[in-house]
Amino acid sequence: MLKTKKAETFAGIIIGVFILSIILLGLWKLMYYSYDMLSQFNDANRINILQNNLTHIIRKLDTTEVLENEVFYVHKNKLTKDFEVFTGATNVEYKYIDKYGDKVDSIDTYEWTIYSRVLWKERSDNSIESDAEVIRVYIKKLIKK
Repeated sequence: MLKTKKAETFAGIIIGVFILSIILLGLWKLMYYSYDMLSQFNDANRINILQNNLTHIIRKLDTTEVLENEVFYVHKNKLTKDFEVFTGATNVEYKYIDKYGDKVDSIDTYEWTIYSRVLWKERSDNSIESDAEVIRVYIKKLIKK
């Protein structure tokens, strides 16, 4: 069988392109994994910040009117700069917030990330001089379709 320089050069180019494609695929997967990890960290960090802010707000609020095992919502009135507590099924509109904790008026037309925020009083003990309450906070990032 005769060997020519053209065949050896062509085979070398094919092998070089194959090795280069494997290296580029590996770099792409590494960058995608890094971006995915960064995105998950940012989501978890944002939820943690919203939850910590809400925890500090609840400590300053009067929640004595909220019954045990009752779901309630917290809303900041922008005119008076006070936080208000809402309960009941008619106040579900205060459940949806943006990344700053502000109420989202319409989840259908809002273009940015929306979070669902639900609070409930798990236990309330008024037998001691000061109120001992356990309030649970649940914040979740909603996925748009």
